[in-house]
Amino acid sequence: ADDVVEYPECVRALVGATGVCYDFQIVDNLKKPKEQFTHLRLWPVGYGVEFQGACHEIPIAPERLKRIASGVRILHRGDQHESVEPSTSRNLRILKRVVENGDNGSRTLFYLANSYRDCRDWPNAVATYRKYFDVGGGWHDERIFAWLYLARSLRFDGKFSEASTAALRGLSEDSRFSELWMELCYTASNTQSPDMPHFARLALREVPETRLFTELNKYTDQPWRMLAVWHENRGELNEARE
Repeated sequence: ADDVVEYPECVRALVGATGVCYDFQIVDNLKKPKEQFTHLRLWPVGYGVEFQGACHEIPIAPERLKRIASGVRILHRGDQHESVEPSTSRNLRILKRVVENGDNGSRTLFYLANSYRDCRDWPNAVATYRKYFDVGGGWHDERIFAWLYLARSLRFDGKFSEASTAALRGLSEDSRFSELWMELCYTASNTQSPDMPHFARLALREVPETRLFTELNKYTDQPWRMLAVWHENRGELNEARE
């Protein structure tokens, strides 16, 4: 109900194919920064596709369905209606109940930690991300973003040294993600570290292939903005303008 298909005619052209299912590119318009991720959204009936999860449900397709990128974008609005419970507290309530009922799987813990983070409950977010790592498993890219969100929660809670350690742990597993380099950059800025411009330059890289929540501004304008501010604060106005 809160999704808008950019080009519906493109979706109509995909309907009727057998033996294949289609990923759509989801763009979250309300997140700051905007996020984009890949989600399975179109498949033929009769192949056993089922949803899993009590919150942030995902459709699981059997191997006999070939998974194809559709090239279609969906704009996720996520507008909050005044008369209903906010989605952040609703998701937290549902996921806490799931864990209380015995589901301590990595995906449930990942989204529970994310819900604590969305509610700005940094201590519980940090504790749940750490429990996620203790449980182990999980998809590779999910683990990378768990390190990112752990680092971010620690930074927002003023624990800069621990935040840097978490970001470095994530980079030790995969250095392609500019989001992690920028976490080091922001932490260095908070602590007036001379390493800040070094981390900003390391963030200038291509967007990696992932189905998760890429923050495009970390690959485009944010590193340059941080470098410009760095030079401006030191009176190096020509370098700042450049």
